[in-house]
Amino acid sequence: MSGRFTGGYLSSRAAVVGGLRLDSDVDLLLVVDRPIPDQIRPRFLTDLMRVSGTSDRRDVRRPLELIVFNAADLERLSYPVPSEFVYGEWLRSAFESGSVPQPETSPEFTVLIEQTRRAALTLAGPPPQHLLPAIPDELLRCAIGDARQELLATLEGDERNVLLTLARMWYTLETGEIVPKDVAALWATLRLSEAAAAVMDRARLAYLDLAEDEWSGQRSQVMNAACELNDRLAALLR
Repeated sequence: MSGRFTGGYLSSRAAVVGGLRLDSDVDLLLVVDRPIPDQIRPRFLTDLMRVSGTSDRRDVRRPLELIVFNAADLERLSYPVPSEFVYGEWLRSAFESGSVPQPETSPEFTVLIEQTRRAALTLAGPPPQHLLPAIPDELLRCAIGDARQELLATLEGDERNVLLTLARMWYTLETGEIVPKDVAALWATLRLSEAAAAVMDRARLAYLDLAEDEWSGQRSQVMNAACELNDRLAALLR
């Protein structure tokens, strides 16, 4: 890559604290000192597609999820924070069709920066606290509020992840702490209605590879649980 990378971090809290599962992605965050040139992007993408594992469980490689930030954008701390480059296996079909990652913005990036700053493992460069800005509480609340709308729009087909992420957002708003998804899910089951708690517990068990991640017969129950979680978040964001 043209330019110099400033810091690289293993941003998955599950990997850092020892909760990496069989199908877990390896979540990476990279900080660079200048924008990624257009001519570099396809080559960078090709390299990532070659080393990243796929969703096929016969593939012994770990799927990679990588997000790249420009240090100058982090210093400005605009909202939402723009990324330079995002790679994830859920985008592989688009990449195989010729799509190449471009700079983009999302409220989720602001939440990710705070998560990484608090709990990442440094792979190269200075500690994350030296490169990643502390996200003010009000900005973090704003990012969570905006990100939940994006999440809810992707519920069908990504039920487990959406439910668990909503639970983690709720936990963060209530406590100010950021914890792994399964911890937040267990906490949420004690505070949800019986029906929603059952759905949340199934999502938690699926996350831990202790239950099937299959939701086609529970669409109404999943929607009701997501709506209840959204209501809890909305009450805290008023």
